[in-house]
Amino acid sequence: MSEKEQSIGALWVKGEGGKKFMTGNVEINGEKYPIVVFKNTYKNEDKHPDYRIYAARERQKQNEPF
Repeated sequence: MSEKEQSIGALWVKGEGGKKFMTGNVEINGEKYPIVVFKNTYKNEDKHPDYRIYAARERQKQNEPF
């Protein structure tokens, strides 16, 4: 199996300084899901995760009402 066939997604680093995070997508059963990944700032023990993954929400355009 090639690397491309094994890949299930991709991430890009965004933000600046200490406020970096990752955005991208994962593909599960042929369907792509947009995600965002943040460093876990509440990690107090080794058993706590280093990063948290969330489903990404579509960003609203600036002129759209809430």
